[in-house]
Amino acid sequence: MRLTQFLKQYDTEQKSIEFFRIQRERQGIKCSKCGGVSMHWSGTKTLWHCNGCGYRMGLRKDTVMENSKLPYRIWLTVLYLMLMTKKGYSAKEMQTILGHNRYEPIWLMMHKIRILMGKRDEKYQLDGFVELDEGFFAGHRKKGDKEDGKPFKEIDRNEKVLVAVNKNDHGAKFLKMTVVNSLSKLDVSYEIPKMINKSATVITDGRRCYTPLAQLVENHQIHIIRNKKEVCNTFPWVHIAISNAKKKLKGIHHHVKNQYMQNYLNEFTYRFNRRNFNENIFDRLIIAVLACAWCV
Repeated sequence: MRLTQFLKQYDTEQKSIEFFRIQRERQGIKCSKCGGVSMHWSGTKTLWHCNGCGYRMGLRKDTVMENSKLPYRIWLTVLYLMLMTKKGYSAKEMQTILGHNRYEPIWLMMHKIRILMGKRDEKYQLDGFVELDEGFFAGHRKKGDKEDGKPFKEIDRNEKVLVAVNKNDHGAKFLKMTVVNSLSKLDVSYEIPKMINKSATVITDGRRCYTPLAQLVENHQIHIIRNKKEVCNTFPWVHIAISNAKKKLKGIHHHVKNQYMQNYLNEFTYRFNRRNFNENIFDRLIIAVLACAWCV
């Protein structure tokens, strides 16, 4: 759906409410109190009535929009705009586009969506032939000095990220990016089973933290490369993914705080893994938004 079509089709709050109602009923409505499926809609109050226990369940209930006071039209517009381009938007840009008075609600909404994107991709593992490497992403600039009096350097604020890409003869298929506390054997052993299927063939460099992969996957291939020019030939897709993610973060967000790095990588990974979905990517995200409750 083109932007002009989207804005024309959902130009009022009532049309946005009706869109979310139809999508939820299409997935199936269950009473949050008794689990009953016999519900009837009250359009004037924007909620369902349970025919069994009489419980009133709002349209936002059991979705990522729960506890949010932002209009439904803003939610729908942000969900669309976050997927419309390859680059994405910062919260400040989104606030300007929407003409909203406050920055904080828009920032929180976008991070909720990014967290949801990560939860969606956590359900899948990479299989087949997988490239695995680590990336160092510059986080928020630290101020002041260390305990020994020396100033912080670039490496002191880098976030360590495990990056894995499975591929076939036609190129890269799917991507995984996970922020880790350290590149130790313990952290790698904990994260790899969540990222990669045991039946996969994984290729890595000679870093010692990857030695546990011999017990975690069916086939672990180690390539020790002395010449840096050959790295891109051995690990082409994982390095392209790291490079593109860094450019996206630096170009749009300039710098991000370390605790939110995973959220931004979730957005990049979600869009990459569904790059061939075309218009269906919006429908997939709507399903995810309405199927996941926000409990915080």
